[in-house]
Order: sequence, then structure tokens, then C-alpha cells
Amino acid sequence: MISDLANVVFPWDLLDKYKDIAKKYSEKTGDKIVDLSVGTPVDSVPMVIQQSLFSAGDSHAYPKTIGTLDLRNAIADWINSNCGTCNFDKENIVPTVGSKEAVAFLPAMLGLTSKDIMVRPKYAYPTYDIGTQVVDCAILATDDISDWENNKNVKLVWINSPNNPTGEVKSAHYLQEVIKAARKIGAVVASDECYAMFVYDDNYKFNSILDPKINGGSLENVLQLYSLSKQMNMAGYRTAWIAGDKTIITKMRQIRKHVGLIMPDPIQAAMVEALKDEENGKKNTKRQQEIYSARHKHLMRAFVDTGYTVEKSQGALYLWVKVKAKDCWEELERLANIGIIAAPGVFYDESATQYLRVGLTAPDKLIDQACERILENL
Repeated sequence: MISDLANVVFPWDLLDKYKDIAKKYSEKTGDKIVDLSVGTPVDSVPMVIQQSLFSAGDSHAYPKTIGTLDLRNAIADWINSNCGTCNFDKENIVPTVGSKEAVAFLPAMLGLTSKDIMVRPKYAYPTYDIGTQVVDCAILATDDISDWENNKNVKLVWINSPNNPTGEVKSAHYLQEVIKAARKIGAVVASDECYAMFVYDDNYKFNSILDPKINGGSLENVLQLYSLSKQMNMAGYRTAWIAGDKTIITKMRQIRKHVGLIMPDPIQAAMVEALKDEENGKKNTKRQQEIYSARHKHLMRAFVDTGYTVEKSQGALYLWVKVKAKDCWEELERLANIGIIAAPGVFYDESATQYLRVGLTAPDKLIDQACERILENL
């Protein structure tokens, strides 16, 4: 239950030992530690967005839980430009204070109980599981639709494409089949699409759950979760939204009013600026795509040339690296000994003992240094 969360170890706290090892390397060599264990953006927020915070005006009154009209229109316009939709209804949107709180509290907002089951990808962002602890429902970790398609206790099915941690991009057909199966048993499909703008393999394409070709022309029981943390480096701003089934969104708006989950007015203004300026927005997104694509290519080559296997990793901000050591912890120590920190696969599922997640979120100079150390030492 939610009261038990205080006793749940935050996974990244377990990296302190390896950070100490990397620190010793840094002190000995004078080289900087390259921390690739988290997905925190390191590049700057576009100046036009930063300036919008100062021009937001007096914010003495409570902000709107549902978002200002400008914000809802800006989100709807972005969805129409990027998700295969046209005339998306601004009433089918609710802004969230970053996507993490939306992910963690979605099972509660949907009314799941201890009798219910939440399905999430086999390898997944840990906060999906935290959401089940809030309501004490069960978890089924699988990418195989046949594992749950006839189970009416399943009430929520998560999709995450491109995936964190693997970078896998799911096909349109797979998404269509998930929606069909979920609707037959009355489950909601929630698609975490925060890495939508980052696909590096030309053989793959991002598909949104809001696209009529994916959902069959109906938003019934489908929700998109999206964040500007990645494409605009706005993690510190906490700018995100949920969009989709109007009936569900209407209920969420009411719940969020009662709880006080409200995006501050200056942040709403900054989010509008990030979304509405089509020319600058596209330019800034394209620039960030190029930055991450170069880092992805560089790190991928370093690991592969050193004999590692990098699986999936078609998108998102990570490489899913199969270890050469006994397990992910031993491999983590090998990297720490050359001043590099990654995340062990077991953070994303206890079965992933043979994998590391390696982030692309370090400055280019440090990415270059990490590649040199990998090639020279591993």
C-alpha cells in the first residue's frame, strides 16, 4: 500500500558504492566521472522558453487544473502535428506536473484495487510498479499479449515505445493488437510516449496511440502520456500531459482538482511557448534529435567494437547492453573502475541480470571520453 513506499529503496540509491569506485578513478587520473545512469537532460532549455517564465505576469491566483485555454490549444496543435491526428479535441487533455506523478497515480485515478492486475512491459520504467503499490494491485510483466488477453482482472495495460530502458520501438501492428485485446476485457491502454521524437533506426517508426490508424478511429479506453522533459530538456519544469478518452480525462480533471495536482501558471506559459512556436519548436526538437542521434551512434560503436552486444536500442535515450561479466553488478563495477556509471538491468525487471542500461544524457565531451575509456580498457 502507499504507506509502504517509505520502505521501498529508491533504485539509484544502490549506485553509491559504484560512484565511490568511480570517484577513486577520477581522483587518481584527474578525469571526470561520466554518469550515464539516469535520463536527466544535460543540454540547455531553449532561451525563448526560459524567457517566457519571466513574462508570465502576476500569478497570485490559483492556476487552472485543466490548464489555460492557450495551453490546451497548444497541446492539441502539437498532437495534431505529431501523432497522426487532426482536430484533436482540447477537452480530451489534462496537463500533469511532469509525467512521473501521472504514471505513479494512474492506477489510483482509474480506480484499480487489490483485485485487479496492471500489465507493463517486460523491462520497464520502475514507476509503473510504484503505481501498483499505491493501490495494492498485482503486476504482470510481459510483452506477450496472449499472457493477459482473456484475463478480465486486467484493468490497465502499459505501452512504452520507444521503451525505457531498452529503446525498443514497437510496430503499429503490435499496438493495434494490444488495443483490440484490452477493449475485449474492458482494460485501459496507457501509452507512455515521452521518447516519441527519438528514433534512430530508419527501419522503425514511432506510432502514437492517438493515431486513428492505431486505435481504429476511437479513443475509447486509450490514453497518451507525454512529456517535454526529453525533446526540450524541460525535466526541471515538470511539463507533461495525459490525452485520450474524454470520459476518463473528465474524471481525472475532477480528481486532480481535489488533490491539488496543478501545474503552476508560469510553467504553463513556458509550456505554451515550447509548443506553440512551430518554427522554433521544430528547430529545437530537430537539434536535440541530432545531438542524441550522434551520442547514440558513438556509444553504440564503442560497445560493439569492444565485443558487447547491444540489443533493441532503436530509440529513446538509452542503450540496452548485454554484459560480458558474470552479471550486471560485476559489469557495473568494471565500468566504475574507469569512471563510468551505468544502471543495472535489474532496476527495470529482476530478471534482467545480464543487461546494463547506458544513458545518452551526458555532454558530448564526456560521451567522447567514455567511448575512449571503453575502447581502451574493456
